[in-house]
Amino acid sequence: MDDQHDASDAQRFCDLFAGEVRAEMARRRISGRELARRLDENPQWAAMRVNGSIALDTRDIARFATAIGMSPSELLRRVAEEAERGAPALD
Repeated sequence: MDDQHDASDAQRFCDLFAGEVRAEMARRRISGRELARRLDENPQWAAMRVNGSIALDTRDIARFATAIGMSPSELLRRVAEEAERGAPALD
């Protein structure tokens, strides 16, 4: 694989991950401010990661999963299922 393909795969994963976090927030009626409070971060920090402006890093996966009431493995499983289905990244 070339570097450009690797970068696009990484971006797609980040987009799918952030989209699944947003979807779960909506299902559980968790606001952006509440998410930030649960993460002990300011709302802008959380929003920039959930909307895809700043890519989530591996340290964020467990934090975001816990903050929305999921295990990291369950959240990653959902993202993987979306990726396997070839689903577009959620906006």
